[in-house]
Amino acid sequence: MFLLLLLLPIAVQLAGGDLRNPWRTFQMALYVCSAWLVYRMSGSTAGRLLGSHSWSLLLGITGNIAVLFAVLQQFHLPLFSGFEVFPIWQAFPVAFAGMHIQQNMQGLFLVLVCMPLWARAMSETKAWPWWLASLLPCAGLLATSSRGSALVLLVGAAMLLWISTSRLGAALRMVGVLLLAGAISHYWHMYPEITGLEATLTERMASVGMQGRFFVWEMCWRLFLEHPWLGIGAGNLMSYGTEAIPVLLSSHPEYAAVASVMIGGHANAHNLILQFLMEWGVLGGAAIIGLIGFVAWRVIGLLHSRSTDLCEGRVQAGIGSAMMLLHGMFSVSMMQGYFVVLLALYSAALFVPVNVSSGPSPRFSLSRLLILMIPALFVIWNWQLFVTREWRAEDAANLSIDDAAFARDVGAAVDNPWSSRAALQWYIGRMVWEHEPARIVASENFIYRYWMMHQGTLSLRYLILLAHLKDDTYAERRWSALFMAAYPEHRLSPYLKEHLAHGHAEGEAIDLGL
Repeated sequence: MFLLLLLLPIAVQLAGGDLRNPWRTFQMALYVCSAWLVYRMSGSTAGRLLGSHSWSLLLGITGNIAVLFAVLQQFHLPLFSGFEVFPIWQAFPVAFAGMHIQQNMQGLFLVLVCMPLWARAMSETKAWPWWLASLLPCAGLLATSSRGSALVLLVGAAMLLWISTSRLGAALRMVGVLLLAGAISHYWHMYPEITGLEATLTERMASVGMQGRFFVWEMCWRLFLEHPWLGIGAGNLMSYGTEAIPVLLSSHPEYAAVASVMIGGHANAHNLILQFLMEWGVLGGAAIIGLIGFVAWRVIGLLHSRSTDLCEGRVQAGIGSAMMLLHGMFSVSMMQGYFVVLLALYSAALFVPVNVSSGPSPRFSLSRLLILMIPALFVIWNWQLFVTREWRAEDAANLSIDDAAFARDVGAAVDNPWSSRAALQWYIGRMVWEHEPARIVASENFIYRYWMMHQGTLSLRYLILLAHLKDDTYAERRWSALFMAAYPEHRLSPYLKEHLAHGHAEGEAIDLGL
């Protein structure tokens, strides 16, 4: 039923042909199908996996390595020569986010690491190795300054303590780990390379700063009211982001400053329920609300069952699923493929009973295997093709536009719907960087295509530049007016106003900071 509620709107959206970015919608369908396949193929095995000693150990090792990588990256300390093999990770040392690039995603991952480690520490006789293993992940989480992740960690800890039979001792040890982790995080933030660049968790808590979320939520709610039945199209918010802002600012001018600085922040709703309501319509909203309700029902049942083993797969799945869904209420984490797959795995462990029967194994069914394997292989093939093509295009994006490798790799990525958005940004950016006005004018269709895929200050500036180079005064005024209306406090808005009033008539060259 859940799969049907999500795929039916997508099928109607694609059949209607009125989507701004249909391939993004098809990509979201692959996300949904991937999650369903993981859920179906995991079955009762997921419960045994999540409850195993090996799973806790794997998460502990991975979490510690992820934090070490983030710290080395933050301080620009390469592990080995040739570290540039991962240029995108090296180029974005943001808030100790490491390979996740975004601090809230790193924070959520480390929450999922800490839960089984703490459960083991509270259940096993030799507890200190598990507490020690959770120290660095806790420090890494606090270093990200992710308020949502810190809140989710406390909620998860409270759930473990509620189920535990020795609450006081476990609570004191948790507090001890968190205090040591806080001291380590504070030490990292004391260094000149970090001080003043990354706010600490305490500073972010004091600033509150929820106006950006309120701005995005209000915009998404308005889009849902305009498209209630089928939504604007799965994954299509980034195709509406800029045009939806002026209408919102007309009734909420207090959001002007937020709109002008949240560049790209309106590509996601930062709330799972709003995201599905706005992009999938009422059916998508019903699906996600139903999933949250079922998970909450199971988790409440686990909390009421005080004799439950903390390390049992069903318990770990319930706590992990709750943590992910709660985090998704105020972040973009659950719109990322790896967390979607993890949620599917945890859901299988939560909802599918573990088969403990000692009877004969079920009869092998080739047809059932093929029904699951063929679409799974199709999904895997598409995802690896997407990653490989985009990686090659990114590697070639720094070459000259006349280089054969640039034309081959970036051109192939532009032509492919999976990688087109990123490749178009690299292609247009390279033309601007190399001052190729004739090529920019000749690439008008590509610039409009990029705008329809990702509305924002960058794509809008490309449209203004295109109109200026074509000497199309009407289009230049139209796009500039949209820029000033959507981003009134952006540094370019006063310049555009002055340019349109005087500079354009005097033949002044335009400077859009590209």
